[in-house]
This record gives sequence, structure tokens and C-alpha cells, in this order.
Amino acid sequence: MRSGWVSGGNEWPEAGFFPFYMGLGIVICTFFIVLRGIKILKKEGTGKSLIRAGGLTQILWVLLPATGMVLLTELIGLHLSTVLYLAFYMGIVGKENWGKVILLSILIPLVSMSYLTKYS
Repeated sequence: MRSGWVSGGNEWPEAGFFPFYMGLGIVICTFFIVLRGIKILKKEGTGKSLIRAGGLTQILWVLLPATGMVLLTELIGLHLSTVLYLAFYMGIVGKENWGKVILLSILIPLVSMSYLTKYS
């Protein structure tokens, strides 16, 4: 596993150095958070439920479309999957007017792509 540091004549970090150590820090912190949770669980027991009744449905209404967008991004690309994600989320979850849904789900990715292409 490379850390992104170059030794030799040029002693500075390459691309990937900071994301590597940020990710490593997140993994280490997560480890300690999980350990703390396990200690509390052993000491106090399960206690109250983490998710209230009916709360899992709301979580799945966010999680499943987001997972679908990630999978679609691999298949059809970021811009088209963004159009479909926005249309689904605004139309089905948000229950917005379908005219507004179609207009915004096409315009937002189009304007974003145009802006980023022009200024990057």
C-alpha cells in the first residue's frame, strides 16, 4: 500500500498522500468509536431501540435511491444518473409536480456540467 510520499530528489507528497492519511485517520477513529460502543453495550445492555418504529422505512427511502445512483453512475455515467436520481427523488419521494421535476432534473445537471466544463 503506497502512501504517496516520494523519496529522492523531490521530497514532497504526491497525489493521494493527503487522502490516504485522511482515510487512515477515519478508519482509526472508527475503530475507537466501535470499541467504545461495544464497551457501552456490554456495560448497559441494549437499552432503547436505535431506530423508532417506522424509521427504517424513511432511511431506506434515502439509502436505496442513493445506492441506485451509485450503481447507475457506473453503467450510464454521472450526468444521466443524476438526472434519473433527481427525477425519482423529487417526483416519488418529494411528490412534486412532474413538470417541475422534469425541468429541474434536466437543468441542474446541465448547468452544473456547463459551469464545471467552462471553469475547470
